[in-house]
Amino acid sequence: MSRYTAFWVGILGLSLIALIPGCQFIQRMLWNPNIIPPEVTLNRVEFKKDDQNSGWWFYTDDIEPTKGIKGDHGGPLALAFVFDIKNPNKVPVLLEEINFAVKLEVYEMDIINSKEKTWIPPGITNQLRVYSMLNVQSARLNLLVQAGEKSKNKCEQNTDEEGQKKENGAEKEKQQEDMNWLWCTLEKYWTGIPGEDYPVSVANLSAKFQAKGVTVTVPVSDEYPKMKK
Repeated sequence: MSRYTAFWVGILGLSLIALIPGCQFIQRMLWNPNIIPPEVTLNRVEFKKDDQNSGWWFYTDDIEPTKGIKGDHGGPLALAFVFDIKNPNKVPVLLEEINFAVKLEVYEMDIINSKEKTWIPPGITNQLRVYSMLNVQSARLNLLVQAGEKSKNKCEQNTDEEGQKKENGAEKEKQQEDMNWLWCTLEKYWTGIPGEDYPVSVANLSAKFQAKGVTVTVPVSDEYPKMKK
């Protein structure tokens, strides 16, 4: 073997040795084929009622409070999301974190990131309760942003050249219709959800599990109560 060939064989050997720890790291990041991914489902959404503060109400910063700082304030909507987490394996698995978006219809109202770790024993279904606190003011702003973008797109598609006065009048009328829709929608949510007359959805949910030194992320989308399709 020439010195040139021996040199490159040595370099190749050292490179393979250096790659071994990296390969082991990659393998540890993959889910063990002997471990079945846990099942995560939304069991129910609980409404926590506070007799003094709960309900459908809102006041603006025009109102002078008896005590405290005035501003735009509205009734809270406290929700508890109860998840069933089933471990079908013969070894315990660790739930490291769970993330999801709270959605009402197509509108995203809250982002939840829970890092409470919990072990699920083999063959057992545990329950995890995660809380979200909505309020009329934050929901109002979310609707204004998310629905407003759609309304803006519709307005931009209007290329009719009519008199300025007529256009301004139509614009004011549309703004009033949008505000009526906004408050009607919020009232529907705040009065319908506590009685389970209106569904709450979890979207973009991901639950991160660990077992035997490897991890897996389980995606979930669900709603409660289940609506007939």
